[in-house]
Amino acid sequence: MSFDERSISYNIKREPGSVLTIDVQIDSSKRDEFLNEAYKSLVNRVVVPGFRKGKAPRPILEKFLGEDFYREAIRLAIRSAYKYIISKENIKPYTDPDYTYIQENWNENENLNFSLKVEIFPDIKVGQYKGLNYELKDVEVSEEEFSKFLEQLKLQNSKLKPIEDREIGEGDLVYVERETKDGIKLEPLWIRLNGSYDKEIEKELIGMKIGEQKIIETKISDDYPDTKFAGKVIPVIWRINKAWSYDVISDEELAQKLGYSNVEEMYSKIKEALIKNKSDVEKEKVYNEIVNKIIEDSEIDPPETLVLTVAQAMFQELFNDLARSGKDFEDYLKEIGMTKEQFIEEIKERARKRIQLEFIFEHIAQEENIKVTEEEIDEYLSRFTEEENKSVSQIKEELERSGDLKTLEKNLLRSKIVEFLIEENTKKGEG
Repeated sequence: MSFDERSISYNIKREPGSVLTIDVQIDSSKRDEFLNEAYKSLVNRVVVPGFRKGKAPRPILEKFLGEDFYREAIRLAIRSAYKYIISKENIKPYTDPDYTYIQENWNENENLNFSLKVEIFPDIKVGQYKGLNYELKDVEVSEEEFSKFLEQLKLQNSKLKPIEDREIGEGDLVYVERETKDGIKLEPLWIRLNGSYDKEIEKELIGMKIGEQKIIETKISDDYPDTKFAGKVIPVIWRINKAWSYDVISDEELAQKLGYSNVEEMYSKIKEALIKNKSDVEKEKVYNEIVNKIIEDSEIDPPETLVLTVAQAMFQELFNDLARSGKDFEDYLKEIGMTKEQFIEEIKERARKRIQLEFIFEHIAQEENIKVTEEEIDEYLSRFTEEENKSVSQIKEELERSGDLKTLEKNLLRSKIVEFLIEENTKKGEG
């Protein structure tokens, strides 16, 4: 059924969350047309006694069905009006409409009124995304950083020998149990006595033996899960439960174990890895600043249904991670210092930002013609041919069958956009 400005009027109001509220009035002149439409819709579906299916006259069918006949006319009128409005106003619905009010009866010479809410795809207004001039610092690795990493790497590849009958010394690894003087258990700790934990505490532990305990005035960390103790200095009973000493591997042995031809090659590769890691951290920091600025300057109001869908997926991902690590959700909330209600709002806000960023990336890819070519996909997959013992085409076919090829393409596109944003919005600076 067709409408014109005389046969329908409506008012559209925009609400947060890309929601439209639409109040509609259909003129009484359209009533008989929709009664006829109702008749056409029902006559072949309803058996009226004394008539073959599809042969009952409208007055008979109308009397036979009563209110159900008029409800069908109202349903058809509302559906037709909704289609007319979204077409005329170029509305792109994200969800089906939610009818908040429908006039119960449509009597002769009366207008038909109804109201609805519908979530729509948001209007995308992306802020400035080029020329933001953030500083990307050059990174260096100090000798101290290199030495600490090398020491840690050597320890990871060295053997541990249990300590049984001697005093604990500097450099040893200890497992300590702790409790308050009232007998309340505190979180146990693994500590290497090399000054990396707390020099004063370590000084007290050096010289103790396995099974020995000592009361030490202890500053509990501000983020400790139990708020009764967080940030306070209290007397704590420290008990050495177990201890080990390291049989430290030499640099030459480490180089051989890791497959390097000599220590100089190992040193060079370690420094390269440390520089790359620091560079990646710096790029990630600057990238987050760029993205937050773009989001702040953009106008994107995602549909609430979409926000809740993404938030639910994020919740599930978190719960899976907690289950794998053996943590309880309530304990996790204590760790981060949030109530359940605060966390729900926080995760919804993170979901909203994730969606906004997806819209922004889509806009940038279109505007800048950023695409992923087949050659780039093949080049990426070629890294795995030796490990998988398969050709690029075989790997690609498997990914296509599992539906993961599109995901890979999306991830590669995202990486290209990230590099584009860093390149277009940074200037080199001194570290």
